[in-house]
Amino acid sequence: KLEGSKSNRDGYGAKVQLPAGDLVSSQSLISGIGYFSTNAKELYFGLGQNKQIDELKVTWPSGEIQNFNKIASNQTVYIVEGGILHPNTTMLRAKNIPKK
Repeated sequence: KLEGSKSNRDGYGAKVQLPAGDLVSSQSLISGIGYFSTNAKELYFGLGQNKQIDELKVTWPSGEIQNFNKIASNQTVYIVEGGILHPNTTMLRAKNIPKK
């Protein structure tokens, strides 16, 4: 999950590249590919049998580039532009917030 600070809030247009073992994957976060459509705001990568991501590179629409190393597989990470990578993130949705 990406969040822009200098770029747009949802991180649309960001490119994520990651090598994991012999695999190299790359995806861009886009908002939609058709009329009245939208895509998920998360990117999903299949890593095969690899237990970690050797390096994760995010190129933001602002031109800023961030690199993160040795990230465990099988988790959701949250990256804020210009900030740190937050591992094992559970995103709260409005329906999950307790009422007072």
